[in-house]
Amino acid sequence: MTGGPHRPGHPVVWVVLSAALLLVGLVALGYLNAADGTPLVDSPATIIGPGLLMLGGVLSAVLPPMLRTQKDVAETREHVANSHVDDQGNPIIMRDEMDARHRESMAAIAEMRRHVDSRFDAQGADIRGVRRDVGRLTDADTHLDGRITAIDDKLGAHLEWSREYVQNQEKEKE
Repeated sequence: MTGGPHRPGHPVVWVVLSAALLLVGLVALGYLNAADGTPLVDSPATIIGPGLLMLGGVLSAVLPPMLRTQKDVAETREHVANSHVDDQGNPIIMRDEMDARHRESMAAIAEMRRHVDSRFDAQGADIRGVRRDVGRLTDADTHLDGRITAIDDKLGAHLEWSREYVQNQEKEKE
C-alpha cells in the first residue's frame, strides 16, 4: 500500500465517470455558441461521432488492464490478509510474527554456538591435560631410561669384574 491518503471509490468507476464527463463536454461543445453568437462547432454530429470512437478506443485500451490489475490486487489482498489468530483470538500480524520467529531462531543459534564453544573449550582443556600427562610420562620414561642405562653400565662393569675375578681365581688354582 502506498504512503499517501486512501482515495475512496473504485478506480474503474472514476475512469468511466471521467469518460462520461468528457462525452458530455463534447456534446456541450457542439451546442455552445461563441461570444458573437455563432456556434463553436458547425455540426455537433461531426464532433460526437469521432469523440465516441476515441472514447471507446481509450476505454477499450484502459479498462481491461485496469480490471485485471484490480482483480490481481484483490487476490493479493486476500492472500496477504491476516486470518490467523493467537490463543486469545487476537489477529496475528504476519510481519510481527516473522520478526518474533527470526529473533527466536537467532537466539537458538546463539545458544547453540555458546554450547559448541563451551564443548570446544572443555575438549581443548582435556587435550591440554593429555599433552601434559604425555609430557610427564615422557620425562619419567627418560629418567627411567637413564637409571636403566646406569644399572646396565654397573651390571656390565660388575660382569667384567666378575669374569676377571673368576679368571684370576682359576689362575691362582693352577
